[in-house]
Amino acid sequence: MNFSKTASYSLNVLSFMANNEDVMMSAAFLHEKLNIPYPYLRQVLTSLSGSGFIHSTRGRNGGFAFSKEIGEISLADIIEATDGLESLNKCILVFSDCPRNNECSMHSVWEEIRVNILAAICGTLLLIGFLAFFYNIVMSVGLKGVIGIFTPTKIKTKGLVPQS
Repeated sequence: MNFSKTASYSLNVLSFMANNEDVMMSAAFLHEKLNIPYPYLRQVLTSLSGSGFIHSTRGRNGGFAFSKEIGEISLADIIEATDGLESLNKCILVFSDCPRNNECSMHSVWEEIRVNILAAICGTLLLIGFLAFFYNIVMSVGLKGVIGIFTPTKIKTKGLVPQS
């Protein structure tokens, strides 16, 4: 699964901040540690702040900190704020919309994968270290390698999974 650059940077920023939750972090500090281009990082931080994940404090000891408890932020919340979860409703064969009345040969395969992806991102919370751990696994072995750990029937998926 490919996230947009903005979503990937947002995940990097929030997972780094979650691993260092007690530290107020400046944009310059995050730029140095995460190697995200500074102008793009400022846009990401503004977006994350506007979405209510973080807030900024001005001044000598200012920087960015979480506005919400990290245990209340899911990966789905972050993806929704950056890319929108609707991006997972797209056809795997690149049709603009799924022609549900005339399903292609990949429909049932993609539907199962989509449900598993939604379950994974809705059930993954930004707990200290866990998002970084999950994100690194996904980036190294791919989402297909970790999908099996999640059970979509047990996780609320914000109405995006069709009810049987």
